[in-house]
Amino acid sequence: MTATVDWEHFGTHHWGKEPVRLPAGETPDPERAFAVMTRAAAPFRAGTRARAVPDVAFFTDAGRLRAPAGLLPGEDDADPAGYLARLDGELGERGRLLSVEHPLLLDFPLWARTRELVTGLWEQVGWPALPVTAELVIGDHGYARTDGLGLASGAAVLMWVLEGDVTVRLWRETGRAPAPCDPPDLELRGRAGDLLHWPADHRPAEVFTGRCLVLRLAVRADHRAAMSTVKNLLVDAAQHDPRYADDAVPFLPCPPPAEPDGRVALADPVQQAGTVVRQLSRSPELARTLRHQWAARRSAAALEPAPPPLPESSLGPRDRIRAVHEIVVMPDGPGRAVWAVNGHLLPVSGSAGERILRLLPAGAETSVDELSRAIGAGERNDSVLALLRALHRLRAIERTGKDTR
Repeated sequence: MTATVDWEHFGTHHWGKEPVRLPAGETPDPERAFAVMTRAAAPFRAGTRARAVPDVAFFTDAGRLRAPAGLLPGEDDADPAGYLARLDGELGERGRLLSVEHPLLLDFPLWARTRELVTGLWEQVGWPALPVTAELVIGDHGYARTDGLGLASGAAVLMWVLEGDVTVRLWRETGRAPAPCDPPDLELRGRAGDLLHWPADHRPAEVFTGRCLVLRLAVRADHRAAMSTVKNLLVDAAQHDPRYADDAVPFLPCPPPAEPDGRVALADPVQQAGTVVRQLSRSPELARTLRHQWAARRSAAALEPAPPPLPESSLGPRDRIRAVHEIVVMPDGPGRAVWAVNGHLLPVSGSAGERILRLLPAGAETSVDELSRAIGAGERNDSVLALLRALHRLRAIERTGKDTR
């Protein structure tokens, strides 16, 4: 099933231009979304986890609870309504909100469904060059999330309302945070089955009522985020440079020594760091890494982190297979390429890969043996089987049965 949103009209008239509410058509299954939230919350019942992915946070009107324990959903909570009803018995009618950031990596079907929803938009407006932050949120009793009022997020937002009701109050960016008494410039009121959007130049306050469950995607639109991406790659590369093998903290004299003419030379550690960064920024390897990163991101529709590959593949020569997910091809030098599938990279060399792609278009079905023969590799070719097993682990192809001929 596909979304009924007219992405061409949306991309032309609304995306990045104005807030809007419209019918979303098909949305992710709320029960599946809640099951993912429950799975993500399980390790947090024992206490706060630093730098965890997914990250789970629980709030009430009194603020964030650092150790919510049993207030998080558990195995006995069958659905969002039952979970929130249980919280009514423990918290009364106090506002509450449960947030799970980066939940989609725990469930490939939910991740793939979300990717399907946004692909139509990216085909109209362009594919994000930076990761898109996904979040599942459950809120009730009018909990108002106002952290969007402090600093402009620099992100455009897509919010699918899966259950309940939410009101988003919006202030246009003016360079200062709105005061609590400032009336909003606009309100979006969403119910189950709606899609809400507001551009990056608006500050939101989200008010959750009616046992609300939403899927929220934040799409970075700030050039500083792109700079941070390159900076992080440079830092990672510099850490492997032999000039940084000694990671002792330098101690510098003060006042610094001066040259005979009175000039003060740049401190050696700082000068060395500048040299390394300058050399790395000109390195072909940095550009190559950025290309690979872009290919993986394109194959994931920027929904990162992507779910991990399957642990193993037992695909055999007589298995029948079908192509089910797109393979993005990025040339990587003479006779080499990287294939990006579902957010992961697969290096491929030689011409056999190109022939496999031609003979296995989306939806086409064949057997491993038939494919080997068709590309001239003969039956039961080990290299072809290894490549197909890698594609199977990355979920580019699926097994449909056995060849009985």
